[in-house]
Amino acid sequence: MAHDNLGNVLMDEGKLDEAVKHFQEVIRLTPAIGKPYNDLGKAYALQKKLDDALTMFSKAVMLDPGLPEARWNLGNAWLLKGKVDEGLSQMKMALRLNPENIEEQRKFADTLIKMGKAREAIPYCEAVVAAEPGDAHARFALGSACLANNRLEQAAASFREALRLAPDIPQCMNALAWIYATGAKAKIRNGAEAVRLAEKACKITKRQNTEMLDTLAAAYAETGRFDEAIKTTEEIRVLALSTHDTAMADTARQRMELYQNGKPYHEPP
Repeated sequence: MAHDNLGNVLMDEGKLDEAVKHFQEVIRLTPAIGKPYNDLGKAYALQKKLDDALTMFSKAVMLDPGLPEARWNLGNAWLLKGKVDEGLSQMKMALRLNPENIEEQRKFADTLIKMGKAREAIPYCEAVVAAEPGDAHARFALGSACLANNRLEQAAASFREALRLAPDIPQCMNALAWIYATGAKAKIRNGAEAVRLAEKACKITKRQNTEMLDTLAAAYAETGRFDEAIKTTEEIRVLALSTHDTAMADTARQRMELYQNGKPYHEPP
C-alpha cells in the first residue's frame, strides 16, 4: 500500500520513472491483484509507452474483470492504437460497470460524436443531461447527436436550452441557426431567427469561420436576402481558398449557384 500510494503521488508530480519503480514493486509483492497493473499502465501511458501500457491494462482486466478504471484505460489505449471496435467495447463495459461516472459518460458521448457514431451517442448524452440538467455542454452534445440523426425538433430544443444556460456559445448559435435556415420541414424553419443567431455567431468569431458564414448565407437566402447571401458566399470562397479548404470552396460554389437563381438551400428530407 505504501509503494502504491507513493507511486501515485510521484505520478501526479510527473516523476514517472520513480513512479514506475514503485508500481513494479507493488506488482512483485501482489502479482495477482489487478489495480497495480492499471496504475503501472497509466504511468507507461504518460511516458508515451503505449504498447507497455496496453499490456498492463490488459493484465489488470484479466485479473479483475470488474475494475471499471482498467476497462476505461484499456479502451482509450486501443483507440490510440487505431483499434476502434476494441476500444469502444472496453469503454462501454467500463460504463456498464460504473454508470454513475458522469464524466466518463460525457467523454464517451463526445468520442462517439467525433467518430460519426452519433446514433450510439444519444443515450449517453441523455444520461449526462439527466444527471446534470444545468450543463450547457451536455445539452449541446445531445443536440449535436440528435442533429446528426436528423431528429431536428429534439436537436433544436436541446440547442435552445444550451443557449439559455450559456447564451454566448457561437457553435450552439450556429447549429440552431442551421436548423432554422435549412431544415427539410417548413414548420421547423425560422429565417429571421436564423439570421439573428448566425450574425451573432459570425460576429463572435470575427467572420473567420467558414462553416458559420455558410449558415449565415443560408439564413439570408431563407429570408429572401439573396444579395447578402451571394456576398457572404463569396466571402466564404475567398476565405476557404486562402486556407486551402477545397471542400468548403466547392460547397460555396454549389451554394452560389442556388442563391444566384433565387433559391434557398434546404437539407434533403
